Amino acid sequence: MDPREWSTLQDLWAVVYALHPHRPVAECVLLDAYDTVDYLSRRETHRDDMSNSRGAQGSYRLGLTPRTLWQVAAYLASEGWERDQEAATPTRRPGYQPTAEDLLVRYLKTLTWWAMERRVPYAVVALGCSLYTYTPRDMGHLVYWAANNIHRTHGVTVDRLQDRFGDGLRLETASRRRQVALRAPTAEEKNVVHRALTCFAPWTPCPLDRRPPGALWEGLFANQAASEREERAQVHALLDPQCAGFAQLIDDYNRTFKGLSAMQLDPPDEKLGVPFLPPASSSGGSAPQGPERFQPPPQSPDDLARLEHILSHRRARRQRMRLERLSVAVDGRDVLQYPAQDQPSGEILVPPHASYLQVYGHDADGPLLLAVIPLAEEPERVAIPAGEQAFTLTLQPVWTATGDLEQYRLQLTYDVAQVRARVSLPVQEAPTPHAPADTAPSLRTRLVRWLSPLWQPPLAGELVTAADTATQEEVFALDEGAVRLTCRWWAASQGQPASLWIAWYADLTISADLWVRFTRRDDPSVVLAEKPLGEALTGEIDWSADDLGFDPTRTPWALTLMLMEPPA
Repeated sequence: MDPREWSTLQDLWAVVYALHPHRPVAECVLLDAYDTVDYLSRRETHRDDMSNSRGAQGSYRLGLTPRTLWQVAAYLASEGWERDQEAATPTRRPGYQPTAEDLLVRYLKTLTWWAMERRVPYAVVALGCSLYTYTPRDMGHLVYWAANNIHRTHGVTVDRLQDRFGDGLRLETASRRRQVALRAPTAEEKNVVHRALTCFAPWTPCPLDRRPPGALWEGLFANQAASEREERAQVHALLDPQCAGFAQLIDDYNRTFKGLSAMQLDPPDEKLGVPFLPPASSSGGSAPQGPERFQPPPQSPDDLARLEHILSHRRARRQRMRLERLSVAVDGRDVLQYPAQDQPSGEILVPPHASYLQVYGHDADGPLLLAVIPLAEEPERVAIPAGEQAFTLTLQPVWTATGDLEQYRLQLTYDVAQVRARVSLPVQEAPTPHAPADTAPSLRTRLVRWLSPLWQPPLAGELVTAADTATQEEVFALDEGAVRLTCRWWAASQGQPASLWIAWYADLTISADLWVRFTRRDDPSVVLAEKPLGEALTGEIDWSADDLGFDPTRTPWALTLMLMEPPA
C-alpha cells in the first residue's frame, strides 16, 4: 500500500472512531472503507467525463476530490454497520448497542454527507431546516438565486433523513410541510454537535484564508458559484465550524442587512436543535467502552500491518470467489438478495434521494464488496465481475413531467456468456459468407487467451430514430485488467452507407492482440464478423456495412471481445 494511503487511513481512523467508538467495529468499518474507495474512484472518473460533456451546472451533485472520496467511502461503509446495529436483530459481528449519543452523531454524519456531495442549496437547507429551526423560506434569503426550488430541496432532504432513520426519527408538519422535529439541545449535546461537524466536514481547503473577517455571506454566497471548485468552497465554509460554520453565515448575513428588520433572520444560537432519536432497542452487546469518541486510540505499525494482511486476503478472495449469493444495497440498506444460480427477475425501484448502490458477492466466508455505483442522472450499464461469473447492472432514471427526478429503475442480470476462464482454445471459424476473406486465415492458427462475456448494446440492429442511437459503453473485466469499449452506429443516409464506430481503452498487464467478434443477438453461435483492433491499448475505428458484412442498424447483433495470442 502506498504510504500516502496509510497517512490518509490514519486521518480516516479519527472519522470512523467518532462514528463507532468501539475499536473492533471501527477497524471493520475502516477496512470496508478502503474497499469502497477503490470502486468509488473508478466511478468518479466516469462521472467527471459525463459532467464535462454537459457543463458544470448540469448536475445536482458535486464531484468528489481525491481526499473527500475517502470520507464518503467511510460514511458509506459505516452505513451498513449502523443500520445493522439499529435493527431488531443485528447479524454483524462484532457489535454493540448504540447509545443516544451514537444516534445523534450518526444524524450529524448523515446531514454532513448529504450536504458535501450536493450543491449549495442542499447544504443550506439541510443545516438550516434539519439542525436549526429556520424555514425553507428563510433559507431562500441566503441563496436567493435558488429560492424558487427551495421547498422541493427541503422535501428531498427530509425524505433522505426519514429513509435513513425510519420511524425512530420524529417528524412534524408546519405550514403544510414536513420537517424534522427538533428540541433544544443540552450543553453537552451542543458540544457534540460542534465536535462532530468539525470531524465530518469535507477535507477541502478552507476558503476564508484570503478573505477579510465578516465577509462570509457577501463574499461567498451573495452570488451563485461559477464553478464546482467555488461551490465546494461554499459547502466547506457552511459545514466546518472551525473554518466558519452555518452560525457565522447567519451572523454575517444579518450584519450585511443591519437596520433592515424584514431581511434579518433570528440569531442562530436560538435556533439550534437536535432530533428526537431514542436509543436503538437491539441487543447487540454492551455500550462501547474506551477513549472518548473524538480522541481515538492510535494505530500502531503492527495494527496497520494486520489491516494490510486482511485487505490482501480480500483481494485474493475476489479472484477465486465461488459465488453462492448476490445482494444489492442502497446506501447500506439491503434491497435485493438471491442465490447465485437463480436469474434475477423484475425491476427494483430506488427513490430519488438515494446516493449509492453497493453490490456484494457472498461465498463461504461471507459477503464481499464487488461494486459501488453512484446514482446519477444518466442511464448506465455497469459490468460486474464476480469470480468466474459476470453480471450487468442497468440503471434508468425516471423523470416527472416537470423535469424532476422521480425514481431509479434498477435491474441486475447475468451476462449471456459467462466465459472468463483463461483458456487456450482454437478459434472456431463461422461458416458465414460475409466474413472478409483476409480475416479467417489469420485467426485459424491463433489461440484465444480470453473471451469476454457477450454484450448486447441496447437497440443494436433495431430500426430506431437517430436520437435513440446514443453512445453505448461497457467495461469488460479480466484477471489482467479491464477494457472499456464505446460504440455507436448510424443508419444509411444519402450518399453514406450504414456504419459502426468503436473506441476502446485497455488497462492490461499482458501483451496480446485485441479482436471483436460480432454475432447474432438471438443466436451467439452465428458469427457475423471478426475484426482486429490490434495491440494498441487505445484507439478507435469506423466500419461501413460493407466492411462488416452486415448492416448494424438492421441486423440484431451482439459482440464479444477476444484477446489472442500474438502471432508467432
